[in-house]
Amino acid sequence: MATYEIEFGALGDIRPVPPLTVRSTDLNVLSRTVVEHARPHITPVLTEMGRPELAGCMFRVTGDRT
Repeated sequence: MATYEIEFGALGDIRPVPPLTVRSTDLNVLSRTVVEHARPHITPVLTEMGRPELAGCMFRVTGDRT
């Protein structure tokens, strides 16, 4: 089992998504959990910025998953 401590970057001048801890060895579970956690927080901010369609985009990580 791997434990991932995830911090989300800034969106505009704020960090609307709280940190998340995910315990899994399945990268699909990790990806889905991150999206399900973040989307409700970023959708209102993106809507206010006039770009609600971006809430459906995937998240990017570095090659070492940071």
